Amino acid sequence: KTMGVLEKIMFLSVLNILWLLGVVGGLGIFGLFPATFAVSKLISKQELFEQQSPIKPIIKEFLRHYRTYFVKANSVGLVYAAILFSIGIDNHIVQMNEMLASFLLVPLNLFSIYALMTLVFLIPIYIHTEGSTKQKIKLAVLAPVLMPRASVLILLVGVLLGILVDVFAAGIFLFYVSMTIVLLNRICLKSMYQKNVIIENVMA
Repeated sequence: KTMGVLEKIMFLSVLNILWLLGVVGGLGIFGLFPATFAVSKLISKQELFEQQSPIKPIIKEFLRHYRTYFVKANSVGLVYAAILFSIGIDNHIVQMNEMLASFLLVPLNLFSIYALMTLVFLIPIYIHTEGSTKQKIKLAVLAPVLMPRASVLILLVGVLLGILVDVFAAGIFLFYVSMTIVLLNRICLKSMYQKNVIIENVMA
């Protein structure tokens, strides 16, 4: 049992390293989304993570998915990055004006949280559902409202991650990122399955 737990931690560490290398390989912003999409796709293939499974196939599959999603993930992800960047600028401007801050700061913060949540939903929706990119984005935008329980759990994972980073920031280089991706995908896919958005929960 202890060996099984240690093996899972090892797999998380391997995924975390692959994600970090993917981000670096894409020069930061251009690697962030393909690496996240690749890990999200990879973790649905549970046969790669059985006891005593070799690491090499995991690396090969990650590289394959990284290349596959590089353009698609960036085309969607960079739009989100631009939106969040503009919200951040607006937030900074609003904070400089006390009158504006009194009635715009909360809505802006809520909108940024909602936008982040739609991005969390978009990744498993994009990977595991059929349809056009437009249809997938539309579903992701509606998902936080359609799946409120999952939305609450996503927020809790975000809070947990914030606490962990505050306590031990170096964990980002060990397994925090991969652990977060696994948890968020599990939450989203379970809710999507319950809502009949997908016909099989690949992370059950």
